[in-house]
Amino acid sequence: REIALSVTVSGYTSRPCETDSTPFVTAANTTTRRGVIALSRDLVRRYTPGAPFNFGDVVHLNGIGDFVVEDVMAGRWERHADIWFESLDEARLFGRRRAVLTGPYGPGDAYQASQRGVAQVASGRGGAAP
Repeated sequence: REIALSVTVSGYTSRPCETDSTPFVTAANTTTRRGVIALSRDLVRRYTPGAPFNFGDVVHLNGIGDFVVEDVMAGRWERHADIWFESLDEARLFGRRRAVLTGPYGPGDAYQASQRGVAQVASGRGGAAP
């Protein structure tokens, strides 16, 4: 069942000050790469029963692109999405904005491939992730 909700969107990197002790490994045990998104824990079923999304779901951020849910944010955040960027400059350039998050659209190819140890970037519904 597709849902749509308004979220705050920001960017993050794999800098140790922004992550846990494994900065290049997501909560879904995949490797960070373009197309990965972290959601606040209130939006991920593993952390909040009844939440709308699972790891591996493809989601769409209106006006931004499609992403695979593979990471979560610190517990203090709610209704928030964090897009992974390779550099701090890219994340800062993206900034913070509001967007409509829609999905889920089923397991993403990147998540399934990474579970087999092959890193790929899923394009989801055809949009390109930043």
